[in-house]
Amino acid sequence: GGHAMTPSMPFWLACFLALLAGSSVPLQLGGGIVLNDTPAPKLAHAVYVTVGNLIAGGLWLLILSILQGGPAPVKPKHLWSTLGSLVLLPGFVCTPAAALLGTQLTIMLAQTGMMTSAFLVDWSGNQLQLTR
Repeated sequence: GGHAMTPSMPFWLACFLALLAGSSVPLQLGGGIVLNDTPAPKLAHAVYVTVGNLIAGGLWLLILSILQGGPAPVKPKHLWSTLGSLVLLPGFVCTPAAALLGTQLTIMLAQTGMMTSAFLVDWSGNQLQLTR
């Protein structure tokens, strides 16, 4: 197969967790709209809401990694590999966008962006072969 899984997590469980994470997106956007309903500047407050979400997600991953066990993480060989999380930073704009556009349209546009970027990454890495 085209998937590499560690023996500590079965493929079906990884698929289930991915579906669970995907189904949490509408709940997160809806919750973000409620949390962002404040007289404070909307964009600035959306940053606080997003940071709270990131901290909660980081703690959840920490707990899962401790429960899963295995060897302790090691320092990355290259510093640039730790900068991948920077692409998550613009995610705070989803909260005010969902308040303006609605949850469904925001999710549809976010999905369109994800699929387009995945297509471009696959195409640029010669992973995708276009034939007639």
